[in-house]
Amino acid sequence: MIRQRRWHFSARVLVPALASLLVTAAAVFAFVLWSTQDIDRLADAHESALAAGALQKTIESVPRNQQSVTIWDDAIQNAKFEVNKDWLDNNLGVWMASFYGIDQVFVLNEQDLPVYSMDNGTSPAEPGLFQKERDLIAPRIAELRKQIAAGALNAYAAGTLKTYPRVVDLVEIDGQPTVLSIEPITSDSGKIQQPAGSEYLHVAMWKLDQDVASQISQDYRLDAAAFSLTPSAEPQLASSPIVSDAGRIAGFFQWKPSRPGTAMMVTDTGTSFGHTLKLCESKNASGRRYAFSNRFARTTSSAAEHSCSNVYGISSS
Repeated sequence: MIRQRRWHFSARVLVPALASLLVTAAAVFAFVLWSTQDIDRLADAHESALAAGALQKTIESVPRNQQSVTIWDDAIQNAKFEVNKDWLDNNLGVWMASFYGIDQVFVLNEQDLPVYSMDNGTSPAEPGLFQKERDLIAPRIAELRKQIAAGALNAYAAGTLKTYPRVVDLVEIDGQPTVLSIEPITSDSGKIQQPAGSEYLHVAMWKLDQDVASQISQDYRLDAAAFSLTPSAEPQLASSPIVSDAGRIAGFFQWKPSRPGTAMMVTDTGTSFGHTLKLCESKNASGRRYAFSNRFARTTSSAAEHSCSNVYGISSS
């Protein structure tokens, strides 16, 4: 009867307490989950902004590097007045491959035909390479010639045009997103005058391959970075489109998001679970020790009573 009363009392006390504990635990878990998702969302937005900035800087680096050699009297002298292959190798072609990583270079005359070519650090390039890429290059050449005809070079020389005349676009070459940049070769001193439209052109192509992705990964701490023509189907990867000036998607830059909130939650959950196991083991051990002590006490008491009964004839009843 007493046991039954105690059980009812325990039930009246423990059940509401347990229910309150469960509600509290659910509320805490919901808050932690929300916080985790919010942290991950902010981290994803930050990494996406980093990726977009990295791509923009990568694309802009090609015409900027070109400009260091295209506005140069010596370039006109060694490409237009005479074709000095060794000089072109050391300044406009092979050197750009070794120093900047440029994959292909063409120097075109006023008829837009190559007088020099370089492919993957080798000059001259294989015969037919320019013809192979001509359909990609020709529309961009025409666009630059149109800018020059409209007075872009004169405007740049006068300071009214801040950006050196050029055409930069994103294309696909050999299944790889590629930066294509074309600039005219002009005088740095202003002493060499060229009739408009007669300028030689410098064409540079830089494939966005794994080497470029690895460099971005290292510089911006974006794990497992890579370029591809299509977005990744793997849900654990994030991707950012590579968009040309015309709004055309030329490929995708992808990486593995850090997801710090999820990582923190997994770590904390594992730690909490470990602590809970240790606590349960400790309580279980305490319970076993308590049960053993009770059994030992009862056994010792029975043995003592039995001894007294035998010696003095005292009955335990």
